[in-house]
Amino acid sequence: MLRGFSDDAPSDAAAFEAVRSASGSADDDALAEALPQREDAALARSRSASASSDGDAPGKPLDAPELGRFRTVSLGDASPKRVRPFEVEGPSAPSRYAYLLAFVAALNSANLGYDIGVMSGAALYVQEDWDLTDVQVEILVGILNGCAIGGAAVAHYVIDHLGRRRTFTCSCVVFVFGVVGMAASQTFTDLLFFRVVTGVGVGVGLSVDPVYIAEVAPKEFRGSLVSWSEISINVGILLGFVATFCFRDLRPGVAWRAMLGCGAVMPSVLFVLTLTVMPETPRWLVLKGRDDEARAILRKLTGSDGDLEEIRDAVARERDAAAGWRAVLRPETAGAKRALLTGVGVAFAQQILAEESLLFYQPRILLDMGMDRTTVLAALIVTGVLKTGCIVVAAFYLDTLGRRPLLLVSLAGMGAALFLLGVAFAASSGLLAILCVNAYMMAFSLGIGPVTWLLASEVFPLNIRAKAMTLATVANRLTSTVVASTFLSWARAFTYAGYFFFFSFIAAATFLVVHRHLPETKGKSLEEMAAFFERIGEPDVPDAAATVENPVRREVR
Repeated sequence: MLRGFSDDAPSDAAAFEAVRSASGSADDDALAEALPQREDAALARSRSASASSDGDAPGKPLDAPELGRFRTVSLGDASPKRVRPFEVEGPSAPSRYAYLLAFVAALNSANLGYDIGVMSGAALYVQEDWDLTDVQVEILVGILNGCAIGGAAVAHYVIDHLGRRRTFTCSCVVFVFGVVGMAASQTFTDLLFFRVVTGVGVGVGLSVDPVYIAEVAPKEFRGSLVSWSEISINVGILLGFVATFCFRDLRPGVAWRAMLGCGAVMPSVLFVLTLTVMPETPRWLVLKGRDDEARAILRKLTGSDGDLEEIRDAVARERDAAAGWRAVLRPETAGAKRALLTGVGVAFAQQILAEESLLFYQPRILLDMGMDRTTVLAALIVTGVLKTGCIVVAAFYLDTLGRRPLLLVSLAGMGAALFLLGVAFAASSGLLAILCVNAYMMAFSLGIGPVTWLLASEVFPLNIRAKAMTLATVANRLTSTVVASTFLSWARAFTYAGYFFFFSFIAAATFLVVHRHLPETKGKSLEEMAAFFERIGEPDVPDAAATVENPVRREVR
């Protein structure tokens, strides 16, 4: 890459060709080799010409506005490493507008987080107030995730037909209705019904949130911005823990209603923001033939519409491919199959490792070890703070260290923490149990928490992205439902120690699978991803764990 001349200078083309001719070769690689010795002279000539045209003395340095006339051009297959000091290299920071949209979209995930956090404590109060059995508590806790599957199952229709933005609005309305209904419930049946409604809103929101962020984020920062969804979930969990602690001393029948009712605040705020701040994504607009609107959004996101042609090309290619459920469930190419297994497999793995068992039932676990309720609820806040802090740290390294290293470190830490948690219960050590629970949550938030939905949002081709995201969400929520709604029964049958020893083995097995089969996807645009997965297995790519750098598109503009 080298710095060329702006289009508004009449001699630009001539100057460029002069440099090419001086190299003595029409080959771009040879040109790139010759340019380091000649470009300073070319710049000096341009300065002289500029000064002469303005009537100034030859050799007068260019002012800042004049320097701004230079722009970057690409030359054939020249290596981007051949850079001179006056070139602008590397990714530019995403605009404030992109940050704002990612922040608003990520808030949607806080709804699920709040429900997870608040139900861990509220379930204790509901059980005492209505004298529920452990099986009824398991149903109450797990039914939301089960019904999130229903929301995810219809989400792709809404996402593809109504658009990403309107889907947000729908999910907020449904969630608010469900939360208000739960707080006002007079019977256990009423409470279950409104948890079903809330679960549908959660499923729709989880499906659209990472898709929206991935489609408005620059590829260089996509990992960090998509991870905001997981940060938002953790912030929501923390807020749920805080609400539980704050309302713990209210009279029976009121405490849990106040805890649940506060969950309507966030989606109400988000509803207003979606109507006033969020535009539709450029990729969906191009998919619908609304190129002018897409161009306007791209200019606000990046300062230019240079990516529009790439998006158009990708959309044109993918429109010709099968886009029904058959294309999702029976991929025609090896690359599409690898992408599907990667996105759905990681979504499944996130919830098979007992994370929501610990979140929902941490108060019950610690109470069974003899701790008092106030200490237990205070410990929840500590867990929430550590969990949120680790996810923020992870967000800074997703686009530098990559997805794969963080995921491996996370799985190793989770496996070790689960094993030691089993030891803690076998030895009846409450302090060790608290330390292991917090260590597990920290390891989860450092890797598999943020990586899961980032991978799911970026690996699927555009023509099946919404449906594939739906499938990943279904796999994630179904697994969560089974694990969370059977915890107490499993613990009674195998003891707490046996339960955690078993899941430490599952974590170890997951680590081995990820180490062998998961590819690294950092730094690749959504349009490059399909070609990347097709290349896995070629002679220059010995296995899925290898990082493949895609050829950079280079052209003279």
